Amino acid sequence: MSAAAFDLVPADQLLSRELHAKDWIGIEDEKVPALVGSCTDYTAKADRMLAGMAADVANIHLIMFGAVLPTAAALKAVDELLVGWADQALELGRTWVRHRMNALETLDADQVRKVSAVHAEVTVLLTNAVRQSMPRQTAGV
Repeated sequence: MSAAAFDLVPADQLLSRELHAKDWIGIEDEKVPALVGSCTDYTAKADRMLAGMAADVANIHLIMFGAVLPTAAALKAVDELLVGWADQALELGRTWVRHRMNALETLDADQVRKVSAVHAEVTVLLTNAVRQSMPRQTAGV
């Protein structure tokens, strides 16, 4: 649950699966530089946002895991840091959507269907891996 809740947007590799499957998807060579450009731009922006989010988390941890209980003022600071972190997470999500849409709009309908199929295969693999890693329930427990 935790991984699913926090794994909405990738930190990088905006279109890595698509580019690795470009021949199967049918992405023409002349489209690749634009797709790579979207990836590069997204990664640069995401890196800056993630650095800010990491700094907020580090500051929250300094307060919440200190040797003494946080004061009311310290808890107010934590709340402000949480709001800042959430704002950055929202902007990261919006940045991902914007860059992904800009890239996918260069593809035709058949290519978009194939991109969907590439991601569907990954979803099935992840779902099966989760099922297999779950402890088996024994009868009568």
